[in-house]
This record gives sequence, C-alpha cells and structure tokens, in this order.
Amino acid sequence: MHAARAGTRVSVALVERLERELEAAEQILAQTDLRLGGQRTIPDRRVSLVDPDARPIRMGSPRRPTEFGYKARVADTAEGFVIADVPERGNPNDDALLEEPIAAAKLAGMHVRSVYADRGFGTTKGDAALIRQHIRDPVVPRRGRPSAREQTRTWKRRYRFRNGLEGRISQLKRKGLRRTRLRTLAGAQTWVGGIALAHNLQRMALLT
Repeated sequence: MHAARAGTRVSVALVERLERELEAAEQILAQTDLRLGGQRTIPDRRVSLVDPDARPIRMGSPRRPTEFGYKARVADTAEGFVIADVPERGNPNDDALLEEPIAAAKLAGMHVRSVYADRGFGTTKGDAALIRQHIRDPVVPRRGRPSAREQTRTWKRRYRFRNGLEGRISQLKRKGLRRTRLRTLAGAQTWVGGIALAHNLQRMALLT
C-alpha cells in the first residue's frame, strides 16, 4: 500500500513537471512568432526553459558572450563583512542599486561615514542617492570622463581601498556566488543570502 502511494506521488510530480515544461516551450514558441513578425521588444520574455525569471546579462567587454541569470549586489565593510542580495530580475543599472544597501546598513546600526564604489555608480542618480543618505565624502569615480578630483594623489590613494571589495567578491564566488543552484528569483535570493550568511559567520569567527 505504501509503495503504491509513493508511486502515485512520483507520477503526479512527473506529470506536473511535464506540464510546466510544455507551458515554457509554448511561451518561447509564441515569443518566436512575435519576433519573426517584427516585434523587437517583448515584455517579460522568457529566455530559459528551466528558469522563468532568468534574464540576459551583458557584462564587461562587448566580445564577451551574453549570460543568462541574475545580477547580485555586494557591499562590504572595512571589517570584511558583506551585504549581498539579488534585488530584482534582469540587469539593472548600477546607480539604481546604490541607496538600498546603505539604508540597510544604517538600519542594522552601522554608522556609514563614506562609500567606495566603482565607476558604474558615478552618475547624477548615484549622487542623488548619496545625498539622500547624507554621505558627504564618497569615493566614487565619475562615469565617462574622470573629474579633476580623481587626478589628485589623495583621492587615488583612498580609491585603492575599494580594490579590497574585488577580493571579497572572489571569496564569495569560491563559496558559490558564481552560479546559483536554485531556480527562480526567490531561489537566487535564497542562494545569495545563504552565501553571505556563511561568509559573515566565518569572518566573525576569525575576528573573535
């Protein structure tokens, strides 16, 4: 009797999986018809048969192939702790991702005196986010032509501290940040949150 029930549950699960895969295939075929019909923009298009929330991600050199997945946001502190998450589907602009981690750090009780970030955050939108968060001494290079301030020895020396975050990102990638093994946006958020928690616990153990 128990074996029969288990077999029924497996059969139901397989049927449900097949229905999801057929639905995904039908959606992609419908998108193909729209594209061949001349429609260049398809809202909420599906690009993966296995993950409905995955989106095209273009990073680095134009010659680098397009990847499909999620864009993670990573911030760290001088002590080596990190705040990491996947804020939304797709590939949002960096400057749109600046304010939320600063606000989250303050909500956690941190006193944020300055912010170090790369050139992707150096826009008027990024500036407005820093002003709203009362960050008066940011170290963020301008997107496009460098400002005169960036040519000073003091600024260059301070900006070198930001390179530490690249090393932190490498640590997180070795812990699994490079590829989520959980599907959908919620799965990717869970995966990245677990990696950040594991890293922070490890860092805490090293500092105590």
